[in-house]
Order: sequence, then C-alpha cells, then structure tokens
Amino acid sequence: MAGIEPTRRLKVLLSYRAYSDGGNPYTALLSDALETVVSVTHFSWRRALFGSYDVLHVHWPEQMIVASRRGLAVVKCFFALILLLRLSLFDTKVVHTRHNRSPHEPVGFFARFFIRSLDRRSSREAVMSESELQQGRDQDLIKHGTYADWFDSCSSPGRIHSDSLESAEMQLLFFGLVRNYKQVPELVKVLRQSSIERFKFIVMGLPGSRADRADVLAAVGDDSRFELRLKRFSDSELCAAAELTDVVVLPYRDPGNSGAVLTALALCCPVVVSDSASMREIQMEVGPAWLQVVSRLEDVAEAVDSLRSSSAMRVGGPRFSGRDWTTIAQQHLAFYLAACSEERSPCE
Repeated sequence: MAGIEPTRRLKVLLSYRAYSDGGNPYTALLSDALETVVSVTHFSWRRALFGSYDVLHVHWPEQMIVASRRGLAVVKCFFALILLLRLSLFDTKVVHTRHNRSPHEPVGFFARFFIRSLDRRSSREAVMSESELQQGRDQDLIKHGTYADWFDSCSSPGRIHSDSLESAEMQLLFFGLVRNYKQVPELVKVLRQSSIERFKFIVMGLPGSRADRADVLAAVGDDSRFELRLKRFSDSELCAAAELTDVVVLPYRDPGNSGAVLTALALCCPVVVSDSASMREIQMEVGPAWLQVVSRLEDVAEAVDSLRSSSAMRVGGPRFSGRDWTTIAQQHLAFYLAACSEERSPCE
C-alpha cells in the first residue's frame, strides 16, 4: 500500500467482534469513538481474509484464534496462516494496542507464533501507560479510556460508603471473570485471617474453568462472610452491587492495564489493586483516596482501612487526565496516519 488519499477516510479492521450485551465496554466505546474519525469494521474471518481495509488494528491477538473445540481451533489456525499471507501480499498496515505485556494465561505454540508474526508486521504499537514506552520503538501513548459515561446512569458521584457508621459491616467486592491470575482464592484465605472486623466479601463473576470454581469454593468453605455469585452478570447487576460496596478489591497477579479498575472508579467505588507501574500512574491521576496499590495480599486489610478513613476526601467522582474518548479518537487517527506514512519495519 503506497499511501492513503487525503480525501478518503481510512478503513480500519478491528481485531475484535462487535460489542454484544455482557461484553467488554472498552470495545463498544472505542468503536464508537473511532467511527467519528475513520471507517470501522469489526472482525470476522470473512472480512479479515476477503474484505477491503487499510489497517488491521490488533487487540488481544490470542483471542483471534481461541476456540472451545479442537476442530474449530484447527480451522482458525488455517485462517490465521492465510491472514498472515494476505497481509504480506497486500502490504497491509498492522498496528497493535498492547493491553498487557503478555497474555494473562499460557497459550499454545501456534498462538505464540501467530502473535510474534503479527508483531513483526506491526508498523506501530500503542501502549496505555508511560512506563511501557521504550526508546527506539515506534510507539504511541494512548491511555485506556474512562467508563464514566457508560455507567453514568447508575453511579452516584460523591457517594460516601459507610463513613457515618464506623462500626457498620464493611462490604468488599470482587467482580469479573474468576481466573487463576486474579488470585481470588488466595485473597479469600488472606481475608479469613485479616484484622478487618465485620466485613462481607462478594465474589461476582463466572469462573474461567471448573478448577477455578473449585478453588474458590474450597477457599471459602462454610465461612458466611463470603458470598459467591459465580455467574455472568449484567451492567445493572454490577451497578446494584456497587451501590452497596465500600471497597472493590482486585488482587490480580499482574494487573497490567486493568479495565476493571477504571470500571470500579467509574462507579465511584474506591479500589485496592495489586501494584504495577500502570496502576501507580492511575493513582497519581485520581489520588490515594480513590486508589490504593499493594505489593502483597497481606497488605489489603491496611489499604482497605486507609480507604475507609479517607472517605471524606472523595468529593465528586474521580478525575482523570487524557482518558476522554474524543481525545482518544484523535490520538488513534494520528496513530493510523503515522503507520500508513511509514515503511514497514519489523519489531526488534
């Protein structure tokens, strides 16, 4: 592809499918924002292999070839090889938003090959935190957008949790898929031995596997302070839970650029999250009265106490910088144009 005519809108194929109820709000919000500056198409193998597009924008590449059945996995691997050939033959520009340093869970040989092949074809890479910028790489900083508008109808800015009754039962919440790297059973075991008095901990989300479900059930045992809602939930169910929540706890082994943290903050819930450079950047934006980072699960109780004691400082909702979707749309347009103006060079 020699270049893009200045009078024509770029055609961008996003590597994720169109949003459906219960999906990741990030995909819906990003797609809506991008449609104001480029022509957007959502992923299907038919579109990827036979459609017309200027740029393939890759998000979570391992999910492009994940399959629940062996036969379907083989078919997707074949399609992936054809896609790589098509990208090479037509010299289609590829860009990659790196949500995490690596997939949260192990992937197979072919998935690793596919991810590396897409990376080698990528003209530019978008990262979501300053800590991920690397000298000498063709990268752009485009932060994870806010979910404030998505949850605007059910959040109550300035809501104060349990500050009027210090002796009231503290309600803690974990929400999202219950998967090994999120360390829910480990957190349950720590909380059972913690110094927090009179608390209820709600675990809300579908386990990623039977083993994940069994591990959480075993950790909770018959302790009535823990309530397990191990199923999919709607936005309205999450809103209802958040209205009664004092602190959201997200004990991920590596939180990366966690959308769940931004979801909780959009719902005006203070958060305790595992330490990472990207989480410390968000803490700098919103302040420690909204976000506490911990390096060990054993520090969760202290962080929860800190958030409870600072409730008077949470006036209005958390304030972000550079996370509105209008700004993000313009940053993506510049990102795409920069990729289309460059000669392709493989990632080092």
